Amino acid sequence: MEMFRFLLDNYDFKKVADNIYRYNGFLLEKIPGRHLYFDPAQSACLNGEDRIDGVVFLSKHSSEAKIKSLTVHPTGNFGDAALGGKERNLSVSYPPLMTQVLRRLWEFHSEQEINITFEATHHGPLLLTPNFFLEIGTTPMEWENREILEMVCSSLITAKPGKGRNFIGIGGGHYMPKITDYVLGSDINIGHMISKHAAAFLDEELFTQALEKTPQCSGVVADWKGIKSATREIVKAVTDKTGIELIKI
Repeated sequence: MEMFRFLLDNYDFKKVADNIYRYNGFLLEKIPGRHLYFDPAQSACLNGEDRIDGVVFLSKHSSEAKIKSLTVHPTGNFGDAALGGKERNLSVSYPPLMTQVLRRLWEFHSEQEINITFEATHHGPLLLTPNFFLEIGTTPMEWENREILEMVCSSLITAKPGKGRNFIGIGGGHYMPKITDYVLGSDINIGHMISKHAAAFLDEELFTQALEKTPQCSGVVADWKGIKSATREIVKAVTDKTGIELIKI
């Protein structure tokens, strides 16, 4: 809600309907209920006359460790559906814009000590429209910080979808540190991301779903030491079968 208010206060969004505002190719919609359980059938924007390329959920991020962070991540569940969506079902990811927003966050990086990183795919909602979460963490001090709000909202408003190839990422911890660093130093875009924790649920069918729900997916970026041997076998089997590229980092 702080990002919602900041966008309305600082950009020329015009109200076009109840809870819907328009500015420069963006539609800003205030939705009922918690976004983890968002039902696209109830969205006026997704069911209106405008062609919607993708959805960005503006969210706060919480962490028991209280680490200050700005994160982006796709939606869906490799395991159960404790936080929205459906068990073993992934949304369509949005690699070109999600990755470019991450890069813009780094370009706008302030003097404040704050982590800017990917997060692995880990909760709902479930959408067929390409989408991702953009989050500010971790306490009200960050959620209400004007400099951070400006950095995040500017990154979103000014980002242009990256033109590089789309990949999925696998391996390492929840914040995908090696994959974040690799992507920031390359021109590729990342869609779905599978942490070493989520890899425990993985089989060839679910791994293939991650590829299929990452539009125009060219391959896999793998933190090879950050996954177990059984997971490596799944990755190798599917990449060999499909002929897509496997980048080991």
